[in-house]
Amino acid sequence: MRKIGSIIALINLIILSSCEQPFEPKTKYVPKLVVYSIIDPRQSDMIVRLSHTYDPPGYDPDEYRGPLLVPDASVTLRSSSGETFTLAETTLIVPDIHGNLFVSAYVLKQIKLREAERYFLFISARDYPAVSASTIVPAIQYITAESVLQEDAALEICHCYQFSFTFYAGTAPKGYIARLWIRYSVDTTSALDSIEVPYSIEKQGERILATYPQLDRLADSQEESLSYTRDAVTWVLEQLASRVGDPHKIRIKGITFHLLLLDQYLYNYYSVAHGFNDPLTVRTDTPDYSNIEGGLGVFGSLAHRSLSLKLPHSLLQRFNFVDDQ
Repeated sequence: MRKIGSIIALINLIILSSCEQPFEPKTKYVPKLVVYSIIDPRQSDMIVRLSHTYDPPGYDPDEYRGPLLVPDASVTLRSSSGETFTLAETTLIVPDIHGNLFVSAYVLKQIKLREAERYFLFISARDYPAVSASTIVPAIQYITAESVLQEDAALEICHCYQFSFTFYAGTAPKGYIARLWIRYSVDTTSALDSIEVPYSIEKQGERILATYPQLDRLADSQEESLSYTRDAVTWVLEQLASRVGDPHKIRIKGITFHLLLLDQYLYNYYSVAHGFNDPLTVRTDTPDYSNIEGGLGVFGSLAHRSLSLKLPHSLLQRFNFVDDQ
């Protein structure tokens, strides 16, 4: 019994002594490089934004005032097919909350980066540990329109746009955003404009609830099918006519399905940075995501594809639009 009492007294002593230790939320500052770069095969230039971590005077990171430039770094890009590229140093005008007007950037100009290729990024700079990362650029094999808003005399049959696409890459991409746009101009002198079509619409009394696409995760089957209801297309045309006023001035150029495919790193970064995908959840923390070995940031890639189609002439006549497809 005396032994048990001694153990309890020892536990109480440990608890009391630990309570006397001050809590320090800040850890020891470790200088690291911070990298942000996205490979987009449509762009002729590749840009790597480079900065570094910092040690604020207090507990609020926004209190830090000081430069974040990283000059004279060595930034190299290598492909899985054996090519090696050296990026040139420059600066970009990007004001930040720390009072800086410029950010370090390293650029590779007039470069043709390929889909389904793995790229490796290597960066070294004085006073910082070297960092590296890699990504496989997604590749979309094809996009097809399985059915179109078919023309019919009565215009009462419920048709829909049905799109399917499949993709391939060294490893499967993780996420996608698919959007549908109606292209138009007002009169013959205005610039080309577009208005987005929601997936669907729902009538709630006098209100219309439109559901627009968001970032979504790809199916394991590497194939997705998306539908846009005819009611949604009609509703958008009604909104367009109301916006312009005179429907005879509206020249419809067609409808375009646009697909954006994200690799796993860009998908994860976007999902974490943008929090929960619902309007009711309130996020109280500020999460981090990084795929940079030895540092922080994100090095990812994406791919684009578009498919343009014509809207039924009879549908445009219904709204007194000019068919300029």
